Amino acid sequence: MSQLEFAVVFHNAAIPSGGTGREGVDISMFRPEPIGGDRLKGLMRDTAENLLSIPSRLTDAVFGTVAAPSPWNWTAPREAPVGTGPEWKLSARHRVRIDPATDAADHGSIASAHHVWRPRWNFSIHQKSDLAPEDLADHQLVLRVSALATKHLGLWRRRGYGWIGITDASGDITRDELEHVLDWRRP
Repeated sequence: MSQLEFAVVFHNAAIPSGGTGREGVDISMFRPEPIGGDRLKGLMRDTAENLLSIPSRLTDAVFGTVAAPSPWNWTAPREAPVGTGPEWKLSARHRVRIDPATDAADHGSIASAHHVWRPRWNFSIHQKSDLAPEDLADHQLVLRVSALATKHLGLWRRRGYGWIGITDASGDITRDELEHVLDWRRP
């Protein structure tokens, strides 16, 4: 079975929301795994569909649907090699909406959120179901291009949070592979 390896570099802190408030913040995160494999999968699917415009027949086959689960499994981020950075750093950030008429904070508009930062971490995508050789090559290419094109993670991106870079351990996308991706988009 196939396995793809990726490295993620944070360009700044990220705010991965757990969807609830707790511990004195409005937007908290899950611990001890602030960014799970399912979140990475969702970000990559969104990139494939909305940024790269890869046809749904391919994104559904790669990322799965309710009727047909994905033949791939995403690992949670794990430590990068020794010497590449510390464990997750956690702190809180705050945002206030300003009323343009009064130049003062809007009533009830302050929001606080956990944010995390780590210079570098790795994740893997493992094949869990058999695929025909031609399907395997297409699946791997969809996964690689969607990972490389994913540039954000979490909330408040317009405020400068959550910008990331992902690199593929198998190397850069070739011109032929890029042409193949563009062929998928042509009617």
